[in-house]
Parts: sequence; structure tokens; C-alpha cells
Amino acid sequence: MTTTHQPPALLTIGQLAERSGLSLKALRLYDELGLLPPARVDPASGYRYYDAGQLDRARLIGLLRQVRMPLADIGALLADRDPERLRAWWRAEADDHQQREGVVRYLLTELDGAERPVVPVLTRHVPDEKVATTSAHVLQPDLPRYIPEAIGRLRAHLEACGATARDIDWTVYHSTSTTDSAGLVEVCVPFSGTVQPTTEVTVRVEPAHHEAYARITKGEVRAPHIMYAFDAVAAWVAEHGHTRTLDPREVYFADWVAVDESTPAVDIAFPFAPAGGDGGTAAADGAGAGAAGTGPSAALAGAEVAP
Repeated sequence: MTTTHQPPALLTIGQLAERSGLSLKALRLYDELGLLPPARVDPASGYRYYDAGQLDRARLIGLLRQVRMPLADIGALLADRDPERLRAWWRAEADDHQQREGVVRYLLTELDGAERPVVPVLTRHVPDEKVATTSAHVLQPDLPRYIPEAIGRLRAHLEACGATARDIDWTVYHSTSTTDSAGLVEVCVPFSGTVQPTTEVTVRVEPAHHEAYARITKGEVRAPHIMYAFDAVAAWVAEHGHTRTLDPREVYFADWVAVDESTPAVDIAFPFAPAGGDGGTAAADGAGAGAAGTGPSAALAGAEVAP
């Protein structure tokens, strides 16, 4: 009969679990993932043994899981133990919490039947112009990264072609993006000059149109404010009997890095055909709360875009 003896100065998996507060199931998983491999595995019994020095690593993993850091991020942090990695992850978590809190505030307004803030809606006529565009199906959480990157690629292509980009950009939402469903997003940069299309860059003419829009500050480009703005413009168009034509968009006209949170930076715009064929463009009525979920506001909740 073969007797398995615990090597001296080593902890069994049960002892490590008791001292670290981690479950046996978790310790086995962390071994499989390479986060906390045992110091020794008995070849006869398969028992795992841990060095006493691994207790601190086990406790660190437990604390990181307590703040809900994903295992992949834990592995990267354990590899370099760079505190900046933890700070960057936590900033992103805090931003995500703020965004989700904004959506909850929007939903509570709906459920409570509370009065929405008044969002002024204006109109303008937009002439036709040439635009360079790129499109992709994008999940809502990825919009804040995708949009500025796409604008950067388009502007670099325009510069390489010797064209002159205008000092505005916009994003057209052809379908709704959510956390679970990627919507079709088209990023546009207007320009003058000649530009060759590529497999990723389309060159087209944006047709002239009337546009209803609400102007919001940099600080309002997050839920619930941006959701109220989308709803208000959509409601104004419907209430005045106009017909929505092109898809809704965000128009960026400010230097995002230079402006502060209180500076107007984005227009939430809905192209429309005037009721009765009226071609006039004038200041629109101030609009309050529109229908809940109108337009892509649900997809944009918390999507802080940094063109």
C-alpha cells in the first residue's frame, strides 16, 4: 500500500482555501487558467500542494474578484503588477457605473411619470455635400471607441488624398445598437477635393435636407441627457407632422479635447421632409419629453463619444 505524505512547508488545497477564503472550486479553476498553479502536484494521488508564499497571491486574486475584475485582467495584472493597470481598469469601471446610473435615471423618469427637462429643438437646412464614410456593425459599449477611431482613419485618408476635411464630423445610426445587438453605424467626414474610395472608405454625396436638432454640451453626451435629446427631437418631428427621411445622427463640431464639460459640442439631429411641402426653416418650438425609446437613444445611453 502506497502512503502519500504531505511535503513539509507546503499547504494542501484545503488549507489554502481555508486561509485565503477561496473555494476549492475557485482554486482548481485558477490552476487551470494559470493564475495560481500549485507548487507541487503529487504524481500518485494528483493532490495539489501550495507554497506558503502563494497565500498572498491567492488573497490578492480573491480581493480582485471581490471588485469583479475579470479573470483575464487579473492575469495581466499579476504578470506585471503594474498599479496603473488597476487604476485604468477602475476608471473604466467607474465610467461604466456612471453610464448605467444615467440609464436608470432615464428609466425612473419613465416609470415615475416624472416631468422631463425641456430640450430646445431648432431646425436648419443642410446643403448637399461630398462625404467620406466608413460603416460597421457596432455594439453599444464599443461606440465610444469605434467612432473617434473611425473619424481618425477617415481624416488620415482625406489628408493622404490631398483633400480638405471640414471641421465637423457626424455619425449616422442606421439601426439600433445595444449591449447584445450590433447596429449599423456610419461615420462621415465632409470634404472638398478629390478622394479615391477604398475597401473601407466610401465616397458619396449627402443629399440636401431639412434637419431638426438639439444642441447639447460635452457633459451631456451621456445618459440620461443624450437620451432626452434624441427623444425630444423625434417627438418634435412627429408632433409637427413632418416625415423623417434620412436616419438620425450626431453631429460633432467642437474640439473635444479642448472644450470643457459645459461647452456645446454635439447636435442630435433628425433629417425630415416638412409637412405640406413647406421649405421654410425657422427656430422650432422648445420640446420636452418625447416618446420613450424613440430613435437610437437606448443604444446611445452612456456612449460618451470623443471625436
